[in-house]
Amino acid sequence: MNSQKKWNSNVDKTIINKKKASTKKIQQSNGIKKEQTSTKCNKSYTLITCFILPFLFALYAFYMMAIKNSDVLYTVQEHSIFLFSIDFFKSMTAAPGGFLSWLGCFFVQFFNTPWVGTLIMILIWALIYFITIKTFNIKGPLCVTALIIPASLLCSVIFTGYWLFYLKVPGYYCAESIGTLFMMLAVFIASRIRNKWIWIVWDVLWTIIGYIAFGWYALIGSLVMAIHKSKDMPFNKSAYIQRIIISAALIAFTPLVAYHFYTQIRLDEAWIAAMPVFESEEGVNGDKSTPFIIIAITAALLALLKNNIDWTDLERKSIKTKLLIFINVIIYIVLCSCVWKSNFDDYNYHCELRIHRAIDECRWKDAIEETTDAPCHPTREILLLRNIALMNEGNIGNTLFHYDNTTILPQTGDSLAVHMLQTNAPLTYMNYGRINFAIRWCIENGVEYGFCINDYKTLIRCSLIAHEYEAAQKYINILKQTLFYKDWAEHYETMIGDSVKIANAPEFKNICELYKHFTDVIDGDDGLIEPYLMGWFGNTQNKKSKYLQELTLIFAMLSKESKLFWPKFALYDYFHKNEETPIHYQEAAYLYSILDNIKISYPFDQNKIINRYESFAQITRSMLDQGMTEAQVGEATKELYGDTFWWFYFFVTNIDTY
Repeated sequence: MNSQKKWNSNVDKTIINKKKASTKKIQQSNGIKKEQTSTKCNKSYTLITCFILPFLFALYAFYMMAIKNSDVLYTVQEHSIFLFSIDFFKSMTAAPGGFLSWLGCFFVQFFNTPWVGTLIMILIWALIYFITIKTFNIKGPLCVTALIIPASLLCSVIFTGYWLFYLKVPGYYCAESIGTLFMMLAVFIASRIRNKWIWIVWDVLWTIIGYIAFGWYALIGSLVMAIHKSKDMPFNKSAYIQRIIISAALIAFTPLVAYHFYTQIRLDEAWIAAMPVFESEEGVNGDKSTPFIIIAITAALLALLKNNIDWTDLERKSIKTKLLIFINVIIYIVLCSCVWKSNFDDYNYHCELRIHRAIDECRWKDAIEETTDAPCHPTREILLLRNIALMNEGNIGNTLFHYDNTTILPQTGDSLAVHMLQTNAPLTYMNYGRINFAIRWCIENGVEYGFCINDYKTLIRCSLIAHEYEAAQKYINILKQTLFYKDWAEHYETMIGDSVKIANAPEFKNICELYKHFTDVIDGDDGLIEPYLMGWFGNTQNKKSKYLQELTLIFAMLSKESKLFWPKFALYDYFHKNEETPIHYQEAAYLYSILDNIKISYPFDQNKIINRYESFAQITRSMLDQGMTEAQVGEATKELYGDTFWWFYFFVTNIDTY
């Protein structure tokens, strides 16, 4: 009996042990499955947040830059210059952060082909993104936080608007991304250093040499390195304090020492060397510096939060995972929305850039087409450039008032006051034959904002027209040092000394016709282009040039002064005998004959002039009798008569030039 009990007891123990072993295997199996599920979950989220979303953002950035702002990027490189010469390098590096500006100018020139320059910028931002992830050990859904820095840099490129013409930071549009890249690279290297003394040496070298090369980015990098390194020793207060003191001393004294070696910086600006400052006559616009402040704060916060979040236990349905995914999506949407909102999308601004390029390339029809079907009234700059294209097309007398001549001031979105002297003076003056004024404003703007491709192109053309061949050769030699304008310069080099070739060149023919009837005296434009041109051409009588005479007639009409119009109208009739007089000249003559109570024997078109004017006068008189204001009458009659000189004369008033 006892042996039987003992045997049964042993059997029970065996069964219990087998059950325990089986349970343990099941638990281990469940743990492995759970770990495998978590791992698959992490890999899935990593693929989406670390690669797919950034890739979609890169496509978004390409659209915002290469498609929506291609005209801006092309203008950016025309208002910059990079020369492959030692003298250019020395001039650029004469102040702290100069090497950064030099690099910025190098990459800006690739915006000559906007999509190429855009791809280069996206590559730089991609490097910043992945270095940020590696440096701060960001994993899982919140990898998208590393996109904050590239998004801020994208905003800094597309939100400048008219500041493009007033920025005094060479290479701005690429320099800030390059500075951020080197700053993050310095922090990444520091994060891989384990030896205390090697870290200190690296911090010292980076801050001093980096400040000379990259300006304020070196100081921000030093601060972020100190915060980042302190996270590796959370319980060592003395080491933590030591790192902070070293970085603080370097940040405080490096600019102070550099100030005594550089003559081109002020003491109050030493700590923000190479930081973009949006400053105009109206003062400093601090809002435009927001992206760079966000970059500095983001880098510091990522360093501060390092190792504070555990990414290893994410499960597909856990509350923590859902919360992080929600935060991830919100951050991504906010970033894309901020980029979209920051884009300076004013129609007239983009139209000015496109029409400027068309005029520069003598594409007159394209320039005219830019002004059709506009969703808003044009600026005065658009009007002046459009009239240049119409004159070169040769049919301005029949088409001038077919376009909107009601203008508005540039809409900058901030306190910046735009003046055509900075945005367009050289090109406008050159095409109206005022060569001395074009040269003057090229030089004045070059001294104030830095000489650029656009300045040298105008100086070369003006020097050739004025037969100042030594000056032309000097400017041509400068452009021959560039990457994309060497062929352009060599083309104009073939014209040096050949006055016949210059006079017969299609782009110079009309300009030379105007220039040869001007004197070389520089009078004053009082800082306003349009009133000066209006006054000069409106008061000029010329019996030697058909082109110049018609231009004086146009400006006399635009001035709305009949005493200036009549002599020029008579001269036009003298120059164009046996030719049909353009419709707008007839409209002006018929209106002034009524207003001045002058009877003239002129074969006005019965239907287009006499009958139509009578209809116009009757309708407007009736509306005024009904109590409508002049503005209301003008708006009501614009569709029927907005293409006439009469409508322009009565309803286009209060013109603000700038």
